[in-house]
Amino acid sequence: MKIYAVAVCNMIEDENEVRIVDAYNEIDAMIIAVEGEDLGLIKMCTVEELQQYYIDLDICVSKPVEIKK
Repeated sequence: MKIYAVAVCNMIEDENEVRIVDAYNEIDAMIIAVEGEDLGLIKMCTVEELQQYYIDLDICVSKPVEIKK
């Protein structure tokens, strides 16, 4: 697993934070940052598709940045 930093801005609740998550890839990192550990049924092929999915829910999510030790 890798460590990622993901910025999440919930436009409805006016919250903006950077979350540090452990994930196997960028897609999983984004889902974990927003949804928690439950990867659920969200199946997206690209980071851009997942960003658009969350934008439609009024949540902005950055492209994950891998944190190297």
